[in-house]
Amino acid sequence: MKPLRPALIAEAVLRDPRPVVLALAGGGCSPALFEGFQFPGVCWVPLDWYADGASTDPEAVADRLGQALAQRAGPTGLAGHSLGGVIALLTACRHADRVQALMVSNTGPRIVGHGDPSLPDRVRHDWSAVNQQAFLASCFMRPPPASLWATLCEYLAGLDRERLLESLIGVRRIDLSAELAAIRCPALIAHGRHDRRRPVESAQALAEGIRAARLALLPAGHTPMVDCAEDYRREVARFLSDIGFIQGVQP
Repeated sequence: MKPLRPALIAEAVLRDPRPVVLALAGGGCSPALFEGFQFPGVCWVPLDWYADGASTDPEAVADRLGQALAQRAGPTGLAGHSLGGVIALLTACRHADRVQALMVSNTGPRIVGHGDPSLPDRVRHDWSAVNQQAFLASCFMRPPPASLWATLCEYLAGLDRERLLESLIGVRRIDLSAELAAIRCPALIAHGRHDRRRPVESAQALAEGIRAARLALLPAGHTPMVDCAEDYRREVARFLSDIGFIQGVQP
């Protein structure tokens, strides 16, 4: 008998009556980027969207995510970073009734303006340890903690190259500019202003296209949840408090 594919979202999370926030890291990045955050009364879950063995094309991941969230009774938020942010946006656009809060960082409605257009070619032809670590280093304004860096390097080195490539090529076909108006839920766009990969203009395009969006520019590079973790936590806590996911949080 063929082994069952692991579920994208654990059954316990789908059944959790509390507000749930699923956090999706960027292409090739470990979900460890989102570990360590806690918010009162909220189930915060870093989600490894590469791990279920199915297609890693962002549209396919968003479709599986939307289908899984149909089982949720409580409110659900998505926190997405970079390519994970595109998946979160896709899900909120195309399964709007299943997403009650959206938090995206250092992403945009389309790939135009991305600071690393040759990444898929490097993955395809020269994905050496040196190039892997150079890619990871470009995601930060300053070196991350050594333990996190080791986790990120190990995760990327162990990721199947074809699955990574599928996600990177897939995101380059997407343009959500005309779909952003379909997002019904409140949105926080927490963008590192010193990002070398996604310019501030990408965040501004999201803020202009999503009706209930708040733009927060943070003192960070491409990965504000690490570069300025406390600023990121504060913005997310304020946002979750404002929309009623949590109560009584001091900014």
